[in-house]
Amino acid sequence: GLLVLWGAIATSWKSFREGRRGTEPPRPAPAAPSLAAGAERAMFDRPAGPAATGFPAGGPSRLTLPAALADVEDKGGTLTIRYRTRRRLVPAVMLLVGGLFLSLIGVVLHLEEGSVFWAAVLVAAGALLDVSAVGMLVGRLAVSAKAGELTVERRTFTGTRVSRLRADQVRAIRKTLSYSVNEEPYYTVVADLGAEQLPLGFSIPGDALADRIAGRIARAIGIAP
Repeated sequence: GLLVLWGAIATSWKSFREGRRGTEPPRPAPAAPSLAAGAERAMFDRPAGPAATGFPAGGPSRLTLPAALADVEDKGGTLTIRYRTRRRLVPAVMLLVGGLFLSLIGVVLHLEEGSVFWAAVLVAAGALLDVSAVGMLVGRLAVSAKAGELTVERRTFTGTRVSRLRADQVRAIRKTLSYSVNEEPYYTVVADLGAEQLPLGFSIPGDALADRIAGRIARAIGIAP
C-alpha cells in the first residue's frame, strides 16, 4: 500500500511540474546588431598594430642618447650626432695627472742622479700625455649619416677636418674598448675602412649603448649593422 501511495505522489508531482513549464512564455531570441551600431563602434574603436601608431612595421627606431653624451637629430632620413666634449673630462684628467707625474719623476731623477737622458725621456713622455689631454678637451666630433653617405667632422689642434665617405667604402661599423673607470667600460665607435679606422663616437659608456649607436649609423647609411 505504501508503494502504491508513493507512486501516486511521484506521478502527481511530475504532472504539476510539466504543466508549469508548458505555461511559461518562450524567451525571445537575441536581436542581431544593427548596421548603425556596428558603424558607431568602428568610429570609436582604436585599431591595433602598425596602423594605430602611424609607423610602418619593421621601420628603424630613432636614436636617442643621454644629453650629457651628445646632441642627436634623427629625422628626414638623416642622422646627425654632435658629441659633447665634457664626456672626455675623466680620461683627460687621468692623462694630465699621469703626464705631470712622469715629468716630475724626470726632474727629480735629473736633480738626484744627474741622469740627463732618462730625465729627458720622462719629461717628454709626460709632456706628450699632457698635450693629448688638452687635445681631448679641445677636440670636437660630429657625425652625419644618410642613405649611401657618411660625413665626419673633426676639430683638433691643427684645425677642422671633414671626411665624406660612400657607404661602399665602409667595411663595418663597430665598437672598440677605450678605457674603464671603476670597472665600467667606455667604448669608441669606429668605421672600419680597411686601411684605417675613422672614429664615429667616443667615451660611450656600456656595451648596449655603443652597439645601439653603431647599429643606427650602419642602418642610416645602408650597410649591415
